[in-house]
This record gives sequence, structure tokens and C-alpha cells, in this order.
Amino acid sequence: MLKVVVENDAFFDVMKIELQNGIKEVMFKVKGTSMWPFYLDNKTVVYVASPKQLRKYDVVLADYDNQVLLHRIIKIEGSTYTLRGDATYRKEVVDFKDIFAKVTHHQTNKKRSEQSKWYRLTVILWVNNPFRKILLKLRSK
Repeated sequence: MLKVVVENDAFFDVMKIELQNGIKEVMFKVKGTSMWPFYLDNKTVVYVASPKQLRKYDVVLADYDNQVLLHRIIKIEGSTYTLRGDATYRKEVVDFKDIFAKVTHHQTNKKRSEQSKWYRLTVILWVNNPFRKILLKLRSK
């Protein structure tokens, strides 16, 4: 198998063009820990497509402050979306036009649909867990 390493900026620029030109799906390995516990650094592969319809708790790729974020939608108000990583505290507010892809599936051990009822329930429980901040602090120690 041929392995090619591409810088993130170049990869995401090409991805945006390909998704706009009709490619159905792009997959890549997650880098970073902001989406723990659902996505694991350098282990989880995500599959993304153009964002036709967005709902609260979807994971999206968005341009924010000169970088690309892979974060979860935690609030929608009109065309304004509030995003946050599952393992972060900071919130980012973006417009719909800044979102260029939506995660449809992810795979760490087995491929999982982002829309499955069980997975979405798990996400809702984690995002709204009153002890989430405490658990994140304990994890970072």
C-alpha cells in the first residue's frame, strides 16, 4: 500500500474542491484529542460528505480563525452554528457557509454511522453530562 502524507492545509483545500465538484465521500485519519472519547488521535478514521442537512450533535469540518476544525454542533440559531470539541471547553461560532463537510461515519475498531440512534444517545449523554468538565480534568492529570 502506498502511503502519502499531505499537509493539513493542502489536504483540506483539495477536499473542499472535490466535495464541491461532486465527490461523494472523503476519508481521513483524525489528528488530535479534541474529539475524545469518540475519536481517537491517529486511530479513528472519519468519512465526510458535503453538508446537505445539519442537526445538533453532528460533527462537521469548518473554517474558523484561519484553521480547520473537526468539532460537534452544540447549538443552532438560524444560520449560526456553535461548535465545540467533545474534550474541550472552548466554543466556536461559525456561519453555515464556513462548514464544508459533515462526518457521516467513523471507524476506530468497526465502522459506525453518526446517525445510529445508540451512537447519538451516547453523544447526547456525553455532551450534556454535568460531570463532563470534571471527567476531562481527571483525564488530563
